[in-house]
Amino acid sequence: QNYMSTFAVCNLLTSIYDIFIKIAEAYDERYDIVETGAWCKESFSGHKACISSVVALHQRKAFPDKYSAPASSENIRFLTGSWDRTVRLWDTSSSLTGKWKKCIKKFKGHKGPVTSIDVLGHNEGYANLHREQYDTNQSEEDYNLFFVSGSNDGTCKLWHLGSGECLRTYEHELSAVSSKERCVTSVACLDPGVGTMFVAGYRDHTARLWDTW
Repeated sequence: QNYMSTFAVCNLLTSIYDIFIKIAEAYDERYDIVETGAWCKESFSGHKACISSVVALHQRKAFPDKYSAPASSENIRFLTGSWDRTVRLWDTSSSLTGKWKKCIKKFKGHKGPVTSIDVLGHNEGYANLHREQYDTNQSEEDYNLFFVSGSNDGTCKLWHLGSGECLRTYEHELSAVSSKERCVTSVACLDPGVGTMFVAGYRDHTARLWDTW
């Protein structure tokens, strides 16, 4: 039996506990998402364990209003976090072929399952803060984006999407708390207008606000 663990709006990205990611499209007349039915357009595989989190890049641009047509499934980039301790970047662009049409980058560094991911830098105000540090050949979308991952190893990590570099690690500082209770269950990045911060939820019943820089 398969269980859905997460989804993101960019058409629809769903993650189920069979190590696959699936893209689905709603097909009612207005193109907004309603319970009229959907079909699977494409599946993505590569993770070695179940997928716990999915986030679509630039998903805020996908639906300017609820009656707008969704972004084409032929040009979607998204991130997935997995219990195999990695985060992967995927691209559905029809211009890519072979293995590059699927997973185009892997982010390693966590010592436990990745439980949650969220993207910083949808707002240019955040992205420009540290862009001078990087000189990559990635697309403008990759160049501008950062993301945060949370893990059962008790840490959150800040990554640069273009270079694949882990920039900082944020660790639960209370040594009195057991390693199990330090596990990160969820992360959420704040709007860059508020500040370069994110919130992490932990198994010890606490939430912690972190400043990324």
